[in-house]
Amino acid sequence: MATSYPTSIDSFSNPISTNPMTSPDHATQHANANLAIEAIETAIGTSGVPLKLGYVPPSGDVTGATDTAAVLAALGNTSGVTGTTACKVWGNAGAYYINAGDIILGYKQNLAFAGRGATTINVIGTGDGIQQIGTSPTTNTDYSGSFSGFTIQPYAGSTTTTNGLHIQNAVGSGVYDVLAQNFVGALASSYGIGIWLDNNVADVNCNTERLTMIAVSTENSTVGILWDVNGTGLSHDYQRCLDVRAVVYSGQVGYLIRNGAILTHCVLNFQANCTSGGTILHMTGSGSVINDSFVTFMFEGVGAGIVIDASVVPGGIKDCAGVVSVYSPLTNSCYNGGFFQIYGSVQGAALAANRPLMGANDLSDVADAGSSRFNLSNPTLSAVAAVAVANVTISSPGATLDSYTLLTADEILLTAQTTGSQNGVWTWNGSTSALTRPNEFPSAGVVKRGRTVTVIKGTVYANTQWILDSTAAGITIDTTSQTWVTPAASVSPATTVTGPDAYGASAVVGTGTNYARQDHNHGLPAANIPPPEMQPITNYLAVSLPRNIVVVSTLTGNTTSVVRFVAVYLYAGQVVGHLSFATGTVAAVTPTHSWLCLTDASGNMVAVTQDGGNGTGSNALAASTVYTYAIANIASGASTTYTVPATGVYYVGIGITAATTPTYIGVVTSVANFVSLSPISSGISSTTYTTGPPSFATTFTVTTANPQVPWVGVTT
Repeated sequence: MATSYPTSIDSFSNPISTNPMTSPDHATQHANANLAIEAIETAIGTSGVPLKLGYVPPSGDVTGATDTAAVLAALGNTSGVTGTTACKVWGNAGAYYINAGDIILGYKQNLAFAGRGATTINVIGTGDGIQQIGTSPTTNTDYSGSFSGFTIQPYAGSTTTTNGLHIQNAVGSGVYDVLAQNFVGALASSYGIGIWLDNNVADVNCNTERLTMIAVSTENSTVGILWDVNGTGLSHDYQRCLDVRAVVYSGQVGYLIRNGAILTHCVLNFQANCTSGGTILHMTGSGSVINDSFVTFMFEGVGAGIVIDASVVPGGIKDCAGVVSVYSPLTNSCYNGGFFQIYGSVQGAALAANRPLMGANDLSDVADAGSSRFNLSNPTLSAVAAVAVANVTISSPGATLDSYTLLTADEILLTAQTTGSQNGVWTWNGSTSALTRPNEFPSAGVVKRGRTVTVIKGTVYANTQWILDSTAAGITIDTTSQTWVTPAASVSPATTVTGPDAYGASAVVGTGTNYARQDHNHGLPAANIPPPEMQPITNYLAVSLPRNIVVVSTLTGNTTSVVRFVAVYLYAGQVVGHLSFATGTVAAVTPTHSWLCLTDASGNMVAVTQDGGNGTGSNALAASTVYTYAIANIASGASTTYTVPATGVYYVGIGITAATTPTYIGVVTSVANFVSLSPISSGISSTTYTTGPPSFATTFTVTTANPQVPWVGVTT
């Protein structure tokens, strides 16, 4: 047999004195021993430094004392003191509880757990959850250890005075498959940081640090990831930060790069969903730079978005490629001092479809710098919803173009205005409201011929491309006549159109495919491919939670006969056949009714399963089991499927009547304001239903947003 170590401990069959040489087979016994020895040698390496190996299972002690002591013992460390013994410590799936400030890793010390979706480390108290402190990078030629395979978060009561990982002075350290979440505190007091990477050796030029980060995410922290240099004359060089993602909520900062930190050869994903202000990226301090990297910015809501202070000169974003995605509603100006508050030098940052990202003080190479500093120098403009090939009244444009019903804030292209200067891109504000020019194509702005735009809707002109082909080299919007033409090959909707896909690569769009640029979303799911951990399980149309962050198996069950509602996002045209949920570690006791339903965002029930619909006609609900119920009825009568009429938020309702209802598998958020954001992700009904599901005339009322979010799924 091949050894399974170090993934798990091998189980060998030991012979006894009366066994023949063939049972167990003598040669196989030697082969097993050799393979196990080779695995141990591989783990230890050939550096000549003995490597201590350790294994720590979770204790369940929520005081933090037991797990902290066990990890320290396995590392060979003393509480609050930097470790010196080279070692690798493994942990298991489950919840660990550690005391802040106690665990400090040193040279060649490694922590590895079962995966961020399986292992949760809860930090108790004040300070850093786990630290790694190396010696001076100018003299230390030995590489530091690594962290992998866990989610780290503050434990209840510690949410405002803790940090997640804090790595200092470390050469060649690595962070793999780690999620830091819910660290909310005062940055001025050095709290609320998910992952803090810094060097604090004064007056030393440190160009030797190399930090590898792969599959690392932060979410809902005051600062998600802080790349830092603490001291004077320092220049930290962080390299190979690959697949790093920060999700930002209101009032938070995803990435803070300060004091001369240098990021090179990185792949960074900046994401934000802010209802009351937030910043995806903030760069500050002389020499702070992102260089030779691929950067993705995705922003929804209000706030600064990207802020690069004037103090970063000569730093900034240099020689990078990437994609900018801005989703409505965005109350600040997207291109002119709102979303892009960039005051440092931002050089050579080519974005998808040759869209340059430019700074306010770096416009010397922009042909039409008098216009929008972000967009008007680009050959490709954002996609429009529809195109008009006949004159449109600017003050009252009507409700449709090319048989497409326009939506508020849709951008449209006019190509046949009686007054030629009125042609070009406009924003539709209502059938009887005047069209307005978008920020991307502002009145009095100057553009050059050759600009192109793709149309994504309409009976005749969907998936066609149009080119600004005026005779004038420089065109003043609303002053110079504009001529827009479409190549003959793109007139037919059946003709293939090529363009950048969601990741900037070449894509082919054919008949029946709706296509939109990634930076101009019209609600088309095909253009918004989720990252791998957000993609649903095979055959699932939607899930409430990514499966690799479902970390709690003891979510409180329903009060009997009270319905638990969990939000999912469905797309128009999807056909729903089944609804699923997963029980936790406690089974139902004496269940008499169990059913699932689907409601729209207003609580109107649109589909329901049979009562006792766990696949056997029974109400029995065992522990730690995924149950899938078949749709039995929709509003119009008996049906095994429900077709989603409109894209948006829906709710899966779980109704169980029992002496003891089961617990659920899911997640818990400890941030009260986050729980109450609209639309709520989990809640309970205000009415009990003791005899099974109600009639379709029922509109459920959800009384309270619930911080516990069970996992639910919607399948075909």
